[in-house]
Amino acid sequence: MKDKQETPVTAYSSEDKDFLDAIFASIQDGISILDPDLTIRFTNRVMEKWYAHAAPLRGKKCHEVYHSSPTPCAECPTIRCIRSRKVEAEIVPGPPHSGSPVRWLELYAYPIHHKGEVTGVVEFVRDITLRKEAENERDEVHQRFLAFSDASPDLFFAKDIAGRYLFVNAANARFFGLHPDDIIGKTDYDLMPTREAAERCTHSDRLALAQMDLVITRETVGERVYEVYKFPLLINNQLSGVGGIARDITEQVRAQEKQRELEKRLHQAHRLESIGRLAGGVAHDYNNMLGVILAYADLALHSENLSETVRGYLQEILKAAQRSRDITQQLLAFARRQPINPRVLDLNKTVEETLGMLRRLIGENVELIWKPFVHCPLILADPVQIQQILTNLCVNARDAIGRRGTICIETGIKYLDEVYCATHAGAVPGEYAALSVTDDGCGMDKDTLDKIFEPFFSTKEDGHGTGLGLATVYGIVKQNNGFIEVESELGRGSSFQIYFPAHQGQVETNVSEDVFSIPQAKGETILVVEDEPSLMQLCRQILERLGYRVLAAGLPSEAFQMALDCCGNFQLLITDVALPEMNGKQLAEQMRSLYPHVKCLFTSGYSENVIVHQGVVEQGVHFLAKPFSVRELGVKVRQILDEKN
Repeated sequence: MKDKQETPVTAYSSEDKDFLDAIFASIQDGISILDPDLTIRFTNRVMEKWYAHAAPLRGKKCHEVYHSSPTPCAECPTIRCIRSRKVEAEIVPGPPHSGSPVRWLELYAYPIHHKGEVTGVVEFVRDITLRKEAENERDEVHQRFLAFSDASPDLFFAKDIAGRYLFVNAANARFFGLHPDDIIGKTDYDLMPTREAAERCTHSDRLALAQMDLVITRETVGERVYEVYKFPLLINNQLSGVGGIARDITEQVRAQEKQRELEKRLHQAHRLESIGRLAGGVAHDYNNMLGVILAYADLALHSENLSETVRGYLQEILKAAQRSRDITQQLLAFARRQPINPRVLDLNKTVEETLGMLRRLIGENVELIWKPFVHCPLILADPVQIQQILTNLCVNARDAIGRRGTICIETGIKYLDEVYCATHAGAVPGEYAALSVTDDGCGMDKDTLDKIFEPFFSTKEDGHGTGLGLATVYGIVKQNNGFIEVESELGRGSSFQIYFPAHQGQVETNVSEDVFSIPQAKGETILVVEDEPSLMQLCRQILERLGYRVLAAGLPSEAFQMALDCCGNFQLLITDVALPEMNGKQLAEQMRSLYPHVKCLFTSGYSENVIVHQGVVEQGVHFLAKPFSVRELGVKVRQILDEKN
């Protein structure tokens, strides 16, 4: 049987030989025919050109041409090619270090069989240098892309039309907790729960493929938020899949949420500030008129020969005016225009002194729990305002509870750091004394929480409350440089957390005053300066009833003239702070420069003036807030006159 590998022998004429030589010469690939011992018998012109350094090639061994070695080498491409039929080799067409360029040659070698024996070897050599350079450049670009994508914190991926992953970078592999090789060929349904996979990818993948455009979506996976860019992959203008980049924007989203919350709080603070200015201005003018009503009603009640009917009318007028004064004071507190006299307080002791009154106020059905913090810092505040805060919060808590429940009052210590202050407008880092009032009542929804500090806002029925309780609390806290936070949910109660700046110093004791009797004059003369005629006349009548000699003026210039006329023979100057021509402080200073012995009492219903800063009366200044009663004026005047210089 004839060997299939046997090459038939054919006799060629000289013309045939010339024809074959012409064919070999025209072929652009290199051709060599070797003897069985790998001696080169024939080469075409291309081979001779490539290996001109070894010319003539005929008679040389192939390894002498390829490796410039006198002995065969196992790595000789011809020997390897005979074994595998095809070899790509990096061959330098020249001796080592000859400076010849490195070229990539693809070599095919086939043994020639004749009568069952190998009679030679034929080699076909093709220059593939340009192709290999292109492949190397492509591989280099690919490696750069892999290095770039793996170094990126973003998630890179590519999928085919069926949603199978074709590529993922290192960050995406870490996202799945797998090696990239374990992801390639799988879909999101193979890697994630079905619902998450459907929500995460299906819709946006289809959208990108359908629109043939960039699609940007936001996905939430666990506690992280990703911004995902997806786009169609086109190869030769044919849709082959979808590519994408996912970026973790969790911190950015959180920062935006914090910024929105800060802007919301700032907007709310500005809104409340605007309302406060309006309320404070109205309350200031209203105070003057209330002072007249209160004082004249009080004076009338002390008149002789009043009928019981008239006395009853006057008492009702007085009650209504006092109630109006309380509302005005609440408005001033909200607007931070309420003049205060702060002292260094032990917060625990101040709360304890209020507990009895609070228990009577909230009734027996509500349990009041008191949890003092042993090492609570001292604060600088007006004790009356602390009582106002507790009263308003406990009354609101009682109403929110309804029938039975608990109110818990706690004190503590709080350190506000830079992180907290960054999201709370006006907050200053430092140590604070904390006062909290928590109830288990009905709670509030978010819309209600956004409005609770606005004056006259109330969730109660008409006729139940003025809507000023929490507005008053807000104003007092702000006036004392504090901060307030509220947490509440419907059906789960409410908690008010108030922070007052810690203060260093000694606790000041409260000196009680005898307000049950009105002390009389001891022959003194008083100069009253008030630009509101009705108030000026009222002060004159009250003081004259108490036995004082009174000089009354509506303007500072009139007051100076009266002082000169009496040669400074008066002991006390009572002046409103806000006056035409000059303010009350300037009037007092100039008057004392003429008559150093004269004492001074300032009156005002508004804290934004030259003797009161941020609601706090200057140290050493005698002050009486409007509106005042007959008793309050009489006691204050006597107290000042009896002081030793």
